[in-house]
Amino acid sequence: MTRDQVEERKVMDEGNVKELGGIIKAIYEKYEMLSRWTPEFTAREFLVILAMRDERSYTVSELSRMTNIPMSTTSFLVDNLVKKKIISRKRRSRDRRVVSIRLTEKGRKAVAEYGRIFEKIAEHMLSTLSEDESHEFLKFLRRIMDYINQME
Repeated sequence: MTRDQVEERKVMDEGNVKELGGIIKAIYEKYEMLSRWTPEFTAREFLVILAMRDERSYTVSELSRMTNIPMSTTSFLVDNLVKKKIISRKRRSRDRRVVSIRLTEKGRKAVAEYGRIFEKIAEHMLSTLSEDESHEFLKFLRRIMDYINQME
């Protein structure tokens, strides 16, 4: 590549990075808007609930790591969700210092309900693309998620 081509590529890459940043910000803002559809949960509570959707037991530190919310805040959110009967807390018999956190029946219903909402939104978003474009789009998103997961 010539020096001019390298500079042109750099400018194009900077533009792409700015555009991607804008898209991510817009998605985050839409997520924030979605959390307002759930007046019984704050945005961060909603994030914790969604992180628990596979119905296994978690610790506060696992939820903190998964949601990228500080441990003290996650602990506070767990307390609130226990009061709302969305999750339950139980000490592990092997190590009483460790607390297992699970979704309650009410929590599983909330995850299912909001899962349906997200599926409808995803369906609507993908409907604007052709089938080939949808496959390519998802392929690129998976590649980005793989990269993000490797950063952890």
